[in-house]
Amino acid sequence: MSLYLAVGLAGYVTFGPEVDPDILNGYPNSPIVLAARLGIAVVVIFSFPMTVFAARISIGTLITTFASICGFSCTPPVDTPPSNACAKLFITEFRPMLTSALFIGATFLVGLLVTDLGVIVALGGASGATIVGFIAPSVCFTLIQKTVPLLQLLILVLSTFLAVFGVVMMCIGIWLGLS
Repeated sequence: MSLYLAVGLAGYVTFGPEVDPDILNGYPNSPIVLAARLGIAVVVIFSFPMTVFAARISIGTLITTFASICGFSCTPPVDTPPSNACAKLFITEFRPMLTSALFIGATFLVGLLVTDLGVIVALGGASGATIVGFIAPSVCFTLIQKTVPLLQLLILVLSTFLAVFGVVMMCIGIWLGLS
C-alpha cells in the first residue's frame, strides 16, 4: 500500500492534476523508465497465471454451488488425480480448461480493445471496492446473523440499506470512471 501511495504521490507532484492514468507514459524514455516498464511486465507475467488459477477455482465453485441449488448434479471443479507425474502439469477436465480459456481470451480481447488502462482501473476500483466494502459484507451478515426477531428486522433493514448504498456508490463510481 505504501508503495502505491509513494508512486501516486510522485506522479502527482511531478505532473500535478494533469497526471496520466499510466504514470510511466508521462516520463520521457530513459533507462530508468524502461526498467520500470520491464519490472511491471515481469510482475504481470508472473502474477497472471496465479490470478487465472484463482478465478478458475472460484468460477468452478460458483457453477457447482448454483447447479446444486437448482437441483442439477454436478461434480466438484477439482481436477482428477493424474496417473503419472507428467500429467500433474496439465488440466485434465473440460470445465476448468474451458474456464481458463474463456478467462484468458476475455483478457486478451480487453488488451486488444482498450488503449487507456485508466478506464479499466477506474471501473475495477469502482466495482471491486464497493462490492468488497459495502455489498458483500451486508449480504453475508444478513445471511448468517441469528438474533431475536425485532433486532433481526433492524439488522435486515440496515444491511439492506448498506447494500443499496454500495450499489448506488458503485454506479456513481462507474459513471465517473467512464466520463
